[in-house]
Amino acid sequence: MYQVTQNEGFFNLSLNENYFSFCKQEILKIENLNRYPNTEMYRQIECEAGKLYGVDANNILLTNGSDDGIFLLQQCFAKQSILITDPTFSMYENYAKNLGLNVIKHKLNTNLEINVDALITNINTHNPCLTFIPNPNSPTGTMLEYNQIEKILQTGKKIVIDEAYIEFSGKDSSVKLMQKYPNLIILRTLSKFYGCAGIRIGFVIAQNVGNIKKFQAPFSVSSLNAQIALSTLQYINNNKREIEKFIQEFLSERKSFIEVLTQQNNINKIYVTEANFVLFKVQNIEGVLENFKKKRFLVKDFSNILSNTVRVSLANKAINKEIVKCVSM
Repeated sequence: MYQVTQNEGFFNLSLNENYFSFCKQEILKIENLNRYPNTEMYRQIECEAGKLYGVDANNILLTNGSDDGIFLLQQCFAKQSILITDPTFSMYENYAKNLGLNVIKHKLNTNLEINVDALITNINTHNPCLTFIPNPNSPTGTMLEYNQIEKILQTGKKIVIDEAYIEFSGKDSSVKLMQKYPNLIILRTLSKFYGCAGIRIGFVIAQNVGNIKKFQAPFSVSSLNAQIALSTLQYINNNKREIEKFIQEFLSERKSFIEVLTQQNNINKIYVTEANFVLFKVQNIEGVLENFKKKRFLVKDFSNILSNTVRVSLANKAINKEIVKCVSM
């Protein structure tokens, strides 16, 4: 079960939300709420998303967050089993179990990276209906390179690349591979980098989204959320330089944060990350968690998966400095 911790008065650094938001809620015009959503607006959103992601709008399906997309894909394609990496985003497994599917787990190596050749062997051996690969991965932040993804796609099996955090990497999407590999499916979201988690807007990008749409409930995105999503996407598409500037500033701040964190005596290991969060192993997990609690920061304790390991979402410079203080003993 996916569990969310909500503590009144705490600053949440556990959900990988963006401290900054590009969400354009101030333009909201609340009217005709006695009517179901205008599906023409869904189409406009998909067109704007197509501009942003560099794909034809006919290959995009608007969903109620990426989670909705995950569930739709499993309903559409997964008849027996799915394959996931381990550890990874828990909702892949949660939905699969609800649908009565077998879940095959491919363990990451000691550096929490995917051994691509071993993964391909697993795919070919077990023949899953879908293989889910978040890129960058959650909770680790590790990332496959473009050529590695292409090698996996050459299995011919349906591969879902979940790019929820890819903007934080500063690297290109795998979307260009779709023309060559029709077995590629990509998930995108406005929740993470664009700071729109509250409106639950996601996208499935695939060659045959019409088949997936058959499993989608009608009017799955509310009029309010659709209106905000459309205005936000229009703003993003008209302000590419601002977006690129933010990416570069974030990459610089993440690098600086990790450099400072590395110098702390209480740190045993920092895992490589291409996302907006950092997973690290400490000597005194109880003391570190108590420090975060005193500062009223919510963080993610991953000790049940990796001993003495904590994940924190990055924020602004001031908060990032406070994070380091909590880790320093």
